[in-house]
Amino acid sequence: MGASDSDQAAARRHLEVVQAGLRQLDATASTGGAGVASGVVHGAIKAAMVELDGAVILLSVAGDSARIGCRFCGRLIMPAATLCGYCWRVLSPGPTTSSS
Repeated sequence: MGASDSDQAAARRHLEVVQAGLRQLDATASTGGAGVASGVVHGAIKAAMVELDGAVILLSVAGDSARIGCRFCGRLIMPAATLCGYCWRVLSPGPTTSSS
């Protein structure tokens, strides 16, 4: 079962926000050259990642949406992950893991 029509529309809005943000960043970098502050670039990248994560959640297939944010970088990962695939930090099992 795929994403509902409303989830697809919401995901499309997330993607449009990312697209607009990246175009604005590109325009700023093009006109500012090397003078663009790294904080501006980092902020734009972080905002784009949040929007993309939202789109991924909305478009995920049932059973695939059980993802959690990495406690170091915030990107969506599998709950059983022992290593983040984005920031490469080693993850210990969370407190919700049962050992029964």
